[in-house]
This record gives sequence, structure tokens and C-alpha cells, in this order.
Amino acid sequence: MLAWLYLLPPSEPASNETGAEAPVDRPRLWLRLRSLFDPTPASASGAGCGAWAACRQHRTRTCYRIDKLVYSSTLSLTGRRIIVSARLYSLLLIFILAASGAFSETLKLPDNLTGFSSPSGEGFLVESTAKEAYFPLASNFLTQKTQAYCGVASIVMVLNALNVPAPSVPEYEPYRTFTQDNVLNEHTEAILPRQVLDKQGMTLDQIGAILSTQPIKAEVRHASDASLEQFRTQASSFLSKPGHFVIVNYLRKAIGQEKGGHISPLAAYDEKADRFLILDVARYKYPPVWVKTVDLFGAMNTVDSDNQNRTRGYVLISSPSAE
Repeated sequence: MLAWLYLLPPSEPASNETGAEAPVDRPRLWLRLRSLFDPTPASASGAGCGAWAACRQHRTRTCYRIDKLVYSSTLSLTGRRIIVSARLYSLLLIFILAASGAFSETLKLPDNLTGFSSPSGEGFLVESTAKEAYFPLASNFLTQKTQAYCGVASIVMVLNALNVPAPSVPEYEPYRTFTQDNVLNEHTEAILPRQVLDKQGMTLDQIGAILSTQPIKAEVRHASDASLEQFRTQASSFLSKPGHFVIVNYLRKAIGQEKGGHISPLAAYDEKADRFLILDVARYKYPPVWVKTVDLFGAMNTVDSDNQNRTRGYVLISSPSAE
């Protein structure tokens, strides 16, 4: 996460016309967030560069990765010190997703799901000790480009979060990134023809096969071949380690949503609440939600008629260097 904290006086500038320091009565805390939402790719000069893009280009100089939300930093201005609490950072995370349109005009959540932007959802993230995937995924959070592209969007998020060498994109040259267009190529066409993808989406096994065309490790787990405890242990373990990600394939209506099969990445696990955070790539439909482990596993343990009546499940993804 990246934020610039500026302490400014309520109305007067920091110095007067003679250059002497103007009195500061009650400093205010300003969060300069506009650059976080600037989608313009970084340029050679840095102008028009969003904070996340800047993070990728100048990581060692300008970005501070916050590994623990229970964190405080001290800033001083004219002898005063202000402590920025962990709660403020948590609220900032919620605001980033909300301001980017993640929560606009979405369907109402059933009572068994907890919205990420709710007070309880915020608390789950603060308490979570398995959230290594959250920050890299949040900085690459996508909306699926069609209603059949949930698998494609999830794959793109994970590949970019892993910093896998990406193909060029004409409109972004000379910069490279995975998109929901260039991630599909002649290799993926042999696995899942585009015309089939456009009609019925992607199955669990096709997710694993497409991911395996990249220099990463992808392990497919059908829910029928695992237990609730195995899923909880494996998924939470992956989410607690850098460079490890989990994509889930589940039936929406089994957790009270509308209505068919869906694919999205997991971002965190809160052991106390026993809930996983789903970064739903259908952002026009549902916000990110916390779902109970037993409910999520039940939604994965459903038959997919497009996958030879095998059950849905999850994919464990990691880079070779993270092993």
C-alpha cells in the first residue's frame, strides 16, 4: 500500500511572504490518494504515473510494504508528532477499493456473507495473519471484461501479482503487463478455444492447464478429492506466504448469491472467524466478501456439467522462486 501523508495548517500556508514560518495552530492529516487511482501507465519522466505503477517501477525508493496492519508510524511537524494507527491504514485499504468502483450498484449480500467494506469485514482483515496475497492482488484487482471471463480475470490478477514476465501491450509500450486479451494465445487456444470460452467460461482443470503454460506452479484440487480441513489448511498456508496464491471455483447459489459457477482469487484468511476473503472479479455484481470456510468448501464441492461432471475446487499457485 502506498500513501503520502501531509500535515498542513487549516487555512494558511506553511510560510509567509518574508519566508518566515507561519504559525500552525491545529495541523490536519491529509491523505493524497488521487495518484492511487490514476490508471495511466508510468512514463519515463514519472508524470501521470499511478502509485501502484510507481511502486512497480521504483519499489525500493518510494514504496513501503506494510506486512502487518498492526502498525504505527510517527510523523513530526513543527514539534508535533502524530501517530497513524492501524485502523487508519485499514480504513485506507477499504477506501481504495470503494473509490475505484468496487462497491457501486452491486447486488445485496445474503446474511451469511460479510462485505469487505463493513466494520466486521474491516476487522477480519486486521485480525488476519494469512494475508500475504492481499496487497499484490489488490494492486492488480480487475473487473472481468465479459460475464464469461471470471477465470481469465483471475488468472491475469495472479500472473501480474507474481510479476511473471508479461507480453507487450501496444497501447502501453514500452511497458509490459498481462491483460485479459494477451493472456490468451495459441497455447491457451489448444486448451480452451476462444469461441468455447466466450460461450461457457472456464472450468477448474482449464484454469490449471492455462496457468501451467506460464513459468509457475499450479496444482488443481477438486473438492471431491479433498476434505474441509485439507482445504482450510492448504489455502490458509498459501495465503500466509509471499508468492503464493489461491484461485477458487465455486457455485454462487450455494453461498446465497446469484447464481451459477464462478471463479475468483482468495486474498486472506481470518482464523478467528474461520472465513476467507474472496476478491470477486465480477465487481459490477458483488463486492469482495468474507465467506465461512464450510460454506465456501460446500460451494466448491458441487458438480460442474461442463467439466465431465467433476466437482469444482481450487488451484494452488506459486512461483518456483517462492518454493
